[in-house]
Amino acid sequence: MVVYIMNRCTTIGAHELTSHEVYVGKKSALSHLQVFESIAYVCILAGKRQKLDQMFEKVHFHGVYI
Repeated sequence: MVVYIMNRCTTIGAHELTSHEVYVGKKSALSHLQVFESIAYVCILAGKRQKLDQMFEKVHFHGVYI
């Protein structure tokens, strides 16, 4: 998934073209990619918190899927 998106991002060496455009010869469509957001909880390690601090922190996870 990461390589799929990286191949559709511009590169410095290709003079404002994506790797996919250089290889295929035409502009790639990105309209099929969808962004999502989810609530996640991250564990805070014991060395990073005090005795009465919470063990988990609520965060927002953002991602893209095909």
